[in-house]
Amino acid sequence: MQAELSPRLDIFCTNDITIRRETVSRHIGRSILFLSDLHLGAPGSKRLVSQLIETIASVRADVILFGGDLLDWIPAWELLEELLSTLPKNIPWGVVSGNHDRIAGFDRLKNIIKAAGGIWLEDGVLEIQGVTTRLLITGNPQASYSNKDFNILCLHDPSEIMRAPKDYFKLVLAGHLHGSQCVLQEKNELLYPGAFFFRWNGLRFRVGETLLIVSRGLHDSIPIRYNCPREVILCQI
Repeated sequence: MQAELSPRLDIFCTNDITIRRETVSRHIGRSILFLSDLHLGAPGSKRLVSQLIETIASVRADVILFGGDLLDWIPAWELLEELLSTLPKNIPWGVVSGNHDRIAGFDRLKNIIKAAGGIWLEDGVLEIQGVTTRLLITGNPQASYSNKDFNILCLHDPSEIMRAPKDYFKLVLAGHLHGSQCVLQEKNELLYPGAFFFRWNGLRFRVGETLLIVSRGLHDSIPIRYNCPREVILCQI
């Protein structure tokens, strides 16, 4: 049955995860692996976790960021803990929450992340020393650090970029929109028809001096996609 499906059609995480590669800067010499919208608990979650464990092990990253909606309406806590237990011990990682996480159990999620060794980015900052410049990564759109650093904002909802100080963050990573799951046309890096309804339904945007990169995510409460690959983003900074 699976062999008869269009390669563009993905049901219950049957297709492989795409590694989308982005180059943001060439002089800092660090890489960020960004994962968003896991929706653990939705059908296909066990397959997704197996795929993610393999994908994370296959790439070289200096930091891992989770962009929210780790859990679905009916959360799979055991799958989340399994995934977190496999993260490389020598790589720092941080998390922001999404709207589904708050329904699933915000406090429990926060405690699990901290117990597993992650940084809860809405409360703190993850600091990475680059070759010439520090990377300061936060989940707070109104945070303020030195402009001498390469400041990065990790969000769930890309519309939150409008709350951030103008031109303060060099890079913003977000998810939430799933590329709207069905893509019939890509034009000027916008994904249609979703872009008719959601301003940020696209791949990348310039907001002043800030680059916003939006992930199409990894999973969905209704796990059916067409021409909208599930992805992780590997950013070279």
